[in-house]
Amino acid sequence: MNMHYLTSSYANGIRKALPIRVTRLFDSRLGKPVSSWSWDLGPWGISFTLPRTPWKGFFSQKTPSKKIKFMPSNHEIEVKFQIQDLSELTERLKGQGFRLVTSRTHEMNTLYDLPDAALRSRGALLRLRQYGSKWTVTYKDKPATQGRHKSRREIESAIENGPALAQIFEALGYQPRFTYEKFRTEWTDGTGHLVLDETPIGNFGEIEGSPEWIDAVASRLNISHDQYITLSYSELFAEWKQRTGSQAANMLFAS
Repeated sequence: MNMHYLTSSYANGIRKALPIRVTRLFDSRLGKPVSSWSWDLGPWGISFTLPRTPWKGFFSQKTPSKKIKFMPSNHEIEVKFQIQDLSELTERLKGQGFRLVTSRTHEMNTLYDLPDAALRSRGALLRLRQYGSKWTVTYKDKPATQGRHKSRREIESAIENGPALAQIFEALGYQPRFTYEKFRTEWTDGTGHLVLDETPIGNFGEIEGSPEWIDAVASRLNISHDQYITLSYSELFAEWKQRTGSQAANMLFAS
């Protein structure tokens, strides 16, 4: 078979990015290209030809693409709800197939900001958290409303030395602005997370996952949409202070 090289438009695109020549074999007797491709990796002195099958039409045919919706791993979607009976809710979680991830653990949180409250003024926060013996630092953007749910970008990382990072924050001009503590228990059904928080102003749950999963779990646990809370703990604490007349500066358990 008498053949010579016919450079393809696909090869032109490849050659712009890589020093590789991709050509399609041309049968001069038949007057048309054949379903084989020759690859010439010139700089490395390597060349080879792909067989007719299963490569026929591989580069010329377009495969329909399917759009896949997903949330970035640093994007948080959640709702809170107030817990009336912690023991009863715990039993409901077990009955719905949830498994315990972390047993009841003490958690201490401190929010940092600049003297002019630059982060708070734009709805963002910088948080240092101690959860048991583990430390994490978190930045959150201003929350956006996504239907009934709170949605916001969240950047979080585990750290080794929380007190040292606190000193770094203060050296950079950031100051502790609000401290709150709670006891947290974590549950999952393998798809999303649900946490139970015991705080100085009451018990709250948080359901975190996709909006559809949040609503499905809430329904399974007999939590109606009008029970959803999208306020942060600092906002819930401010409401509690206004309601009770408390002068407390931070949300801490009584010593």
